[in-house]
Amino acid sequence: MGCKNSLIPKYSVLLFVGFCIASYFFNSIHKFNQDIFVFGSLAYLVVFIIVSINNLKEEDLDFFTSNNFILISSPLLFFLGMALIFGFKNKELNNQDVLGMKFYELVNLFGNITYYSLVNLYIYKEFKQKNAT
Repeated sequence: MGCKNSLIPKYSVLLFVGFCIASYFFNSIHKFNQDIFVFGSLAYLVVFIIVSINNLKEEDLDFFTSNNFILISSPLLFFLGMALIFGFKNKELNNQDVLGMKFYELVNLFGNITYYSLVNLYIYKEFKQKNAT
């Protein structure tokens, strides 16, 4: 991900897989999906923060303008928004009317717009960089 010698992303994947397996055996499949999404979102956020802090400590400021940073930061708002929706586990909250839309639809809309805009920016910059050489 960012830092050259960081083992944090490798260990976080193992931790996440372990949590998925444990959660599968102790919960129903519906609760399993919600818990895994919320835990995965929070784990992704923690790993993102640690990688960003490590790059700041190494004074690798080019990382924050690179395509890799765009790619790893793109799902943050989507993950956090959907984790909040699933984390409350409240159908009444999801169906609340906000700005003429249901809360679930509003969070999903803004999360998807941000996510896909950043992914398209990554694709555009990568395509431009490959064609420049």
